[in-house]
Amino acid sequence: MKKKKTETKSKTFHCQIEKSTFKKLIKEQSKYNGIYFDNILRGIKFELKEDILTMVSTDGNRLLETKIKVESPCGNGSGVYDGNYLGAIRFMKNICITSDAYIDMLQLNFDADCLEIKDLANGIIYQCSAIEGNYPNYKQLIPTVNEKEYTTIGVNMRFLSELNRLSPNERTGIVELSFKNNEPLSPMIAKCDAIEVQTRALIMPIQIRK
Repeated sequence: MKKKKTETKSKTFHCQIEKSTFKKLIKEQSKYNGIYFDNILRGIKFELKEDILTMVSTDGNRLLETKIKVESPCGNGSGVYDGNYLGAIRFMKNICITSDAYIDMLQLNFDADCLEIKDLANGIIYQCSAIEGNYPNYKQLIPTVNEKEYTTIGVNMRFLSELNRLSPNERTGIVELSFKNNEPLSPMIAKCDAIEVQTRALIMPIQIRK
């Protein structure tokens, strides 16, 4: 009889990242993954190439890509892990070292079936399962911005956040944005048509000078 080969699980790639930074980025990413889907869109895609870690999430209507330089990278690879679980983790603050100069780090160990997050200071390990499936080729969805075809403008993000305070249509939750054709620097009009409340606001673009 032939002996069955014993499978050994090994870390395919890993890196380290500051805990506060990872918490912030995961909070942002988990807002874009598909919360109600039981498929690949529920996941956050991680890709490590040299010392750059890329995170991607999408729910089919929105997409967020984040790139960040990490510490102690080893190996290259990619994997998709449960974004709902990652967004729910409450990482503990450093309880062992009181020095403000100490940098609180996490080690991310990426396996084919699991993302292991090791809290180096506290000795806590979190494990997040991988999600099987083919992640969408998101790179082909993001156009290449060039000066011939695009005009880049700046918008005050504090004002954009105020759009959340408007009264959108209760059924759709949509805020309409209107742009004047071929005049990207003209004011954008935000309009909400709720059942009882109608709201309009202006967003004034700013030309970015390089």
